[in-house]
Formats: sequence, structure tokens, C-alpha cells
Amino acid sequence: MIRTTRTLLIVWISALSMMAGGTVAAATPTVSDDDTASKKTEIFAVFRISKAFLAEVTDRKITADIPFCANVLKFQCTGVIHGEGKIAIDLQESRDKAIFEVTSRGTGQTCVKGVRGPLLTFGSAWGTFTSRTLVQFDGQNFRHVNTIPAATVRADIQRVTGRRDRPLGKFLGSGIQPLADNLIPKALTEATPIANQYLQDFIEETAAKIIAQLNEKLPIEDTVNRLFPETQEWQFQMSADDDFLQTAYGPAGAPTPVLPNHPTAMKQVRLEAWLRSTNEEAKLLAEMSKRPLAKQLVQRYLETTLPELADFAEERSVDAVGSWVVIRVGTSKPN
Repeated sequence: MIRTTRTLLIVWISALSMMAGGTVAAATPTVSDDDTASKKTEIFAVFRISKAFLAEVTDRKITADIPFCANVLKFQCTGVIHGEGKIAIDLQESRDKAIFEVTSRGTGQTCVKGVRGPLLTFGSAWGTFTSRTLVQFDGQNFRHVNTIPAATVRADIQRVTGRRDRPLGKFLGSGIQPLADNLIPKALTEATPIANQYLQDFIEETAAKIIAQLNEKLPIEDTVNRLFPETQEWQFQMSADDDFLQTAYGPAGAPTPVLPNHPTAMKQVRLEAWLRSTNEEAKLLAEMSKRPLAKQLVQRYLETTLPELADFAEERSVDAVGSWVVIRVGTSKPN
């Protein structure tokens, strides 16, 4: 990490040298052996993924037409469920995990055709649904944990007839219908777990698409491999609060740092990368960050060395906060 921050400094110092006739070159920082040794047990990088970024991918309206075929009271029931609803996320605060919850809420309705022996029934079913899907981030990839569906089903029987729907069958069916109406509560008892299974299958399929999109868009693994190519023994330490999923990267057993507050606001922060530096380097970076040309050169360095972050968003900032170099990306690039 010292090498990475020093590269940033060299780029900045080069820009200042051109503006100041080389008088700033002497400001190149040095790192003592004690300082280097102390960093062997420290977290070197902290990546923070904002709820706003996750919501960009997950929050959506959902509509679906789902064909179904199921046995209810020994009737072979078929139809197409038309569902509408919304999906949203909520982060779960944790000191040792990075988990968010995808919730869905909506309504569904269908026309049902049921066949049993010589009998043919027509009816309708409707209801509401909710679901909770947990998604966990391990520092490199998102993965599905579980899905809990909850469907509420209501139904009525519109008519009962013979299988060929002829006059005799219609007549007999009209006499059977009161009995069929009394069986609706029992039918709903059988139908509810079936509805839950269809709901779970649909939500898990949707969650798989969301997770694939998140894993494709999030550049943390590629960024870590570029910054720390020889640190396979390092580990990710996960946590979460109401606004961010956080992964701290460093040697096994290193304590998770408490990050200072960033003094500068950025609208809709999507990703933050906190890279450990030294107080001397961070102070020098803070002094240099006011020079426009130097800042442009560092942005160019980021685009060349960390193209994943450059592709992630248009708005980027590089700042020094305490002993950390902080790279933040904001508003997403237009499609």
C-alpha cells in the first residue's frame, strides 16, 4: 500500500514540479523501517459499497406472467398467474458480515381451470405476496443465502360442469357447485404452499439475475488484485451498517479500523476505497490536492492503473483523510 500511495505522490509531485520549476521535488516522502514494520499487522484497504449503488441494481418494479400446473383436491389445475409488485433492499447492521435483504411486495391473480375425472371447474384466484431474500457479500462476490416467501391466496368457483361442457354436464354441475364452494377453505390450504413455491422460484430467479449484475459491475476483486498482487494470504473482514457494506482487506488477525468521517460531501456516493498511507504522505496529498493539474494527472493515473474504478462512474475524487487516501466514485455513467 505504501508503494501505491507513493506512486500517487510521484504523479502529483511531477505535476507540481512542472508548475513550480522543480522546487517541490524534494518533498518526496520517506518511510522508516519501524513504520513499515508496524503496517504488517494493519488493515491496508477498506472498500465501502453504498446502499445507493445496491438500490440502483435491485430496486425495481416487477411484472410477471407465470404458467402453473398443480394438483389441488385431486383436480389438475392450470392457468397463468399475473403478478405485479416492487423489489427493494435494506442493509442489515453487522460487525462480522456484509448482508443485505431484498424484499418484494405485490399482488397476483389468475383464472383457474380444474379437471378431475368427468368434472370440469372454472374459477379465479387472487392474493398478495411478500418475500425476504438474504444476499451476502464475502469481499469478492455476492451470493444468495436464502429466500422466505409468503403468499396469501383467495379463490372462488365460478361454475362446475361436465368435462365436455354439454347441457347435461352443466345441469349436474350446478347441483354440485354448493358442495364445491364448501371445499374452498380446504382447497386454499393445499394451494397456499404451491403458491409459495412458485413465488420462491420466481424471486430466486430474479435474485440470481441481480447478483450476477452486481458481481459484474463491482470492481473490488479486480482492484484488490491490481493493488496487492502478492497478498494471497490476506483476508477480508466484513461488516455493514445502515448505509454501507464494508470489506476490510489485510493480514489475518489485523483489527478492523474505525474510519474517520470524510470532510467532503459527495452526492450519491456509490463506492469508497480507503487505502492506508502514512500521516506524512496523507498530509502531502492533502496539500497537493488543491492543484488542478496535479489532480488531473492523478485521475489519469487511476484510469490507467485502476480502470475498473474509472469505468464504474464519471464522478471520482481522491482525498486524504487522516492517514488514509480515499478514492470515491459517485454518480453513475449514463448507459
